[in-house]
This record gives sequence, structure tokens and C-alpha cells, in this order.
Amino acid sequence: MGPLERLVSLGNGGTPHEVRRVLDSELQTWTTSPRKATMFLSTLAQKKFPDLALNVVDTMRATAVEVNSIHISAVVGAAARSARWTLALWLLQSPELLADPNVFAWNAGISACEAGKEWERALLLFESMPAAGIEPDKVSRNAAISACKSGSNWQLAVNLLRSFDSADVISFGAAITACEKCGMWEEALSLAESMQARRISLDLVCYNAMMSACQKGQQWQCTLGLLFRMPLARLSPDVVSFNAAITACEQGSQWQLALSILATMPASRISPDLMTFNAMISACASSAQWELALSTLREASIQYMPDTISFSAAITALEKGCQWEMALNILRRMPEASAEPNLVSFNAAISACEKGWQWEHAMQIFGRLPDLNLTPDLITYNATVAACEKGAQWLLAMDLLFKMYLGRQLPDDISFNSATIACEKAGAWQATLDILELMLKVQILPDAVFAGPPKVSRSQVLHAMHLRMILFLN
Repeated sequence: MGPLERLVSLGNGGTPHEVRRVLDSELQTWTTSPRKATMFLSTLAQKKFPDLALNVVDTMRATAVEVNSIHISAVVGAAARSARWTLALWLLQSPELLADPNVFAWNAGISACEAGKEWERALLLFESMPAAGIEPDKVSRNAAISACKSGSNWQLAVNLLRSFDSADVISFGAAITACEKCGMWEEALSLAESMQARRISLDLVCYNAMMSACQKGQQWQCTLGLLFRMPLARLSPDVVSFNAAITACEQGSQWQLALSILATMPASRISPDLMTFNAMISACASSAQWELALSTLREASIQYMPDTISFSAAITALEKGCQWEMALNILRRMPEASAEPNLVSFNAAISACEKGWQWEHAMQIFGRLPDLNLTPDLITYNATVAACEKGAQWLLAMDLLFKMYLGRQLPDDISFNSATIACEKAGAWQATLDILELMLKVQILPDAVFAGPPKVSRSQVLHAMHLRMILFLN
């Protein structure tokens, strides 16, 4: 094993003493051949060992081996690959780079900030390059646009792109991805048209970003159109492409199309990943295809460990298919499969119980949430109130309604309607008036549901409502 291999084997945990011992026989030659040191440091950068690279530089300084700006640039590159933006910025202030600044180090610094989600620092670094005597190049500009992508600042990304005369496919790809992050599908497609006008061929990154942007923008037909256009552009879709297409089918309730797309993946020599299966299960759920959803879940289990998203989507499919018993069974299985149920899982299970007229199970699930540090949201409350309404449990429905009001979750018209129907079924017209008062407090206007329960005359209810409204307004 040579010195470089032994150095790499130390990893980022290598101590200065270990580094000195490994390089003892090399340091003398680096004095006359600085490029050899650059080769060592560049290798450490590729391996993402910034701390080890910094140890090498410190060892060079301690043994009077000259350290130049190229050596420091290599360490900045290592920091960039590891998203160590603070280390990268600190290195840019080193004496070697201050005396001999170079574009490579600054580009790596911008990339480090972008990788560390510090997009504002990345842009500040880019803008300060001329003042430091460095002319930004194409790599600098592309890194700046990529930083906007990290900050979901699509407008700034597009503006930067338009200010560059020599924008290339990487520049456009970064700007389109920035639009994708915000679901700005029209802007993403507009950028693609600009590329074609400049005779710049779209690559896989551009197509995937456009597909994802259209998918986020609920444009499922556009998403599929892009998938089908890729072969015409001599591009082969990858798993990201297929996942975006299947997710788009889910949004458009096109489960048959999703199934067809999934079936074409083997012919394209693309193996579905867990995200693919999750998207397919969700597509089944959107169309109440619970049997296919369970079949897909079983297929996913052969290759992968289904996660919370997998099980939650399956429970949703069962809920839409009115299969409450199987929904609860999957919910119980989740911890055994190392998948922690989340609020989406519980909401789907409660809704399944509501559709199955199982108010007791719905309340049991609702009662488990505090122990799991989960806060019920509007969907949770509405599904549970609706379950109580179907079970003629008007007192429980009222209790849940007032818990919402006293808590952080204000009831909406669905909450009030379910609780009102529960009270009307029980002939509890006084409770109905209490609901009216609460509606006025949260500024929701009563609707036709308050026309009056059968056991009370319409004039009685309207008169009581009128009096309460006057009291409330006063």
C-alpha cells in the first residue's frame, strides 16, 4: 500500500501525528514537486475528506513545505463536496488565497454554500468575486443559479440565467429545477422553449425537472406528455422520470395509466424503487382501488421495507374502499414492520372507521394520538366527529367540537354540520343552538342545516337563533 492509499485509509478521523507518519517519506519530494501534493489533496477532495486534507496542509506548513493557492483550493473543493460551507468560507480567507485568489476556489466556495442550503451566502460570494479580482466564469454562474434552486428562489434563478450570455444546458437545468421546487410549471416549460430557441438540447435533468414541476402543478397530462416525448429527444427515462409520471397519474385519478407506466419500466431496464411503489399505491388510493393497492404493497415488500408512506397510502385506499377492518389491521402491523404511523395514517384509519359506522374504533384511535405526541388536525377532528354523528353519539360530537374551539384547531363548516346532524338525530335542539353560538364566535354563517330538527318547530328554532344572535352581537 502506497502513501496515498495509506493516507486515504485514515479517513477524516486521521490525527496530525498519523498524517505526519504516513507522509514522512513524501514531504521532501513535495518541496520540489508541488503538483504531487496537489494530486494527494485532490484525491482527498474526491473522497470527501476535508478534515484529512486540512491536516495534510497543516503538516506541510509545519515541515516548511510550501503551500500555495492551488493546494488550498483543493481543500475548499473537499469542503464543497461535504457541504462544509463554514470551512470553505474560512479557507477562502487563508493567506495563500488572499495573495493569489483563483476562480476554482471561489467556485468551490459557492458550491459549498449551495450544498449547505446557504443560498444567500452563495450569491453574496458570487457577487463579491469582481471585488476580489476574480472574473466569474460559466461554472461560477451555474453554481449561483444552483444556489437559487436550493433556496427555492426561482425568480432570482431565472433573472440570473437571463443575464448570462453564454448559458448552457447546465445553467438552464439549474433554473428549471429552481422553478420545479416551487411548482412553477409554466415558467419551467417557458425556459425549455428558450433552450430550443437557442438550439440547446434538453438533457435528462431538464426533462425530469419539467415533469416534476408539472406534477407539482397538478398538470398530469403535461407530465405524461413529457415522458412520452423523451424517446423522441433520444433520451431514456430513469426512475425519477417514471416516479413523476406515476405520481401525476395519482393526482389525475388515472390508476390504469399508472399501472401501464409501471409495467413498461422493466422494458426500459429500470427497476422500480420504493418511491415508485408508493406512488402506485397512492394512485390506487385516489381511485379506491384497494385490492390493487394491497397487491402493490405486497410486491413492494418483496424488494424493499415498506415505509410509513407505503402503509398510509394503503390505509387510504382501504378507507376509500370502505374496508375499515383491513385498514385497522394494516395500522396495527406498521410498528412490527418498523414503520411508525403518522397523522396521515391515523386520519385515514379514522376515516375508514367513519365510513364503516365504527365510532368506537374511531374514538379509540383518536384517543391514542396524545400518547404518540401527535396533534389532531382539522381532518382528524372532522373524521372523528363524522363517525360520532353516524353512531348517534351527539354528546361526543359536541365534546370534540368544543375541544377544537378551545384548542388550536378551529372548526369549519364540515365540523359544525356533522355535529349539528348528530344533535338533530337525537332531538337535542338546545345543543344545536349552542353550535350556532359557537359558529358565530368563529365567524361561520349558519346554513340550511339549521332549518330545524323534526322534533322542534321551525319558528321555535329561528326565534331562538335570532335571540342568541342579538346577544352575541351585543
